[in-house]
Amino acid sequence: MANILTAVKNIVENPDVFVGAISGGRNRANSEGEAFEEYVKTIFAGAAHLKGSARQACFSNVFSYQGCATKPPDLIVRGGDAIEIKKLESRDSQIQLNSSYPKSRLNSDDPLIASAAVNSEEWTTKDLLYVVGNLGKNKNVRSMWWIFGDCFCASAELYRSVKARIAESIAQIPGFKFSKTNELGRINGVDAQRFTDLRIRGMWLLKNPHKIFEEKEYVKYDGGAKFQLFVLMRKNKFESCPNTDRDAIESLRSEHKILITDEKIANPDNPAESIACKLIKYTHR
Repeated sequence: MANILTAVKNIVENPDVFVGAISGGRNRANSEGEAFEEYVKTIFAGAAHLKGSARQACFSNVFSYQGCATKPPDLIVRGGDAIEIKKLESRDSQIQLNSSYPKSRLNSDDPLIASAAVNSEEWTTKDLLYVVGNLGKNKNVRSMWWIFGDCFCASAELYRSVKARIAESIAQIPGFKFSKTNELGRINGVDAQRFTDLRIRGMWLLKNPHKIFEEKEYVKYDGGAKFQLFVLMRKNKFESCPNTDRDAIESLRSEHKILITDEKIANPDNPAESIACKLIKYTHR
């Protein structure tokens, strides 16, 4: 079954395929985003050697859900993790999540995720992997972070509490009639003839992993590298992967193709506590 370790293996064993330029169309931002999503799907599915209908069949076999333009997640690995893909113009850019707050995990009862994702397979909760990519001027993928939400996002209760408090305060504004919504608020019939409605939406922004961990020596960028990949997960997540996949990753380490280290990071819910993590780093020169 496809998982984060098989994806690491795919990219390390096919660097000349994956460390290239992605294609774009007329609407540069949207088309590059779609091309980057295709790139990530190809890595996780191990479909670099496939074209056309054969590639699409491979995607359908590996993924139970392949995304919605307006709601998370972007991918669900069949029987495995959910994936949210974000393309950034620079390593310092914030991750734009729109009205969907940061998620340490993905839960099927979340009203803001796509119903097709909920119904794609039998599941209640899934680990959520954020894939954050930085493209260079020539549309080359210069660097990527693969990081699970429980390494840098607080529990859902915190974000829901903030949202609920703001929505409650908005609803107390006199002179307006508010209607039920999953957003911060909605006012119907703002004008005298009730032609105009107002949706009040939040815009969640998440600091990207580069900015969060940039002071750590173990994630320093190599300015001379064509491409770098940083993969961060909790130690128990790494140990939950199949033995065969962990053995394959250990073989890549013994061949000096990747670096694997044990690290401690602050608990997103309580920075006074630390959590044990595994960091995998790959550099292509």
